[in-house]
Amino acid sequence: EILRRAARLHEVHFAVLPALRELVGLQESVKSNGTEKTNIRVWTLRLPRTLNALWRRAPHIAFLPSIVALLVGTCALARRIRPDVVVANYPSPYTGLLAYLVGRLRNKPLIVDFCGDIAAYFSEVFDDQRDLATSLLFEKMQSFLIRQAAGLPVVSSTLREYAVEKGVDQGRIVMVPNGVDIEAFTSRGTEFGEGETGRSGWGRVRCFYGGSIEPWAGSDLIVN
Repeated sequence: EILRRAARLHEVHFAVLPALRELVGLQESVKSNGTEKTNIRVWTLRLPRTLNALWRRAPHIAFLPSIVALLVGTCALARRIRPDVVVANYPSPYTGLLAYLVGRLRNKPLIVDFCGDIAAYFSEVFDDQRDLATSLLFEKMQSFLIRQAAGLPVVSSTLREYAVEKGVDQGRIVMVPNGVDIEAFTSRGTEFGEGETGRSGWGRVRCFYGGSIEPWAGSDLIVN
């Protein structure tokens, strides 16, 4: 949404990669709509068929060669576009890592869109909840990427606190709340204290939520 608004003044290019859930067979392939506006261009990158097939059988093995293949494509695209800034969609070991590498190779600042705990999401998609080593690796990568960001927009006070805890300078963090954030949206008249939210320090908060409630998308943040 931020980039769509930025397109009013700047030229914006989206490099669309195969979705992680698509690669492991949890969702159907989603096709891009192409150019949406005058200042927006959409470029779709695909993996070779052999790697697509490998993802269904052994995602851990397919991951590294896929990163190499997509890095070649994204670097070629970056040479053509010549961006002034690189924006990572999540600090993930996938899109985030590719954006970081392109930014380093092009010597351009990196903006990381920190919309959620993508490390936990990766562990769930890879079915590695019990693999502590892999989960820790994903979490370390997430922390590394947000520390490398020249700018870090976050969508909640919880993510802002997480980023500060991981060593991100508060001056590089910009909060753009667009989710269920009790701290950001609680009215001034709300009485604080132990309440129905079950969270110490907050009273009852009435909230209307519109959005995805699938478990993989974070429904636990709402129902728990």
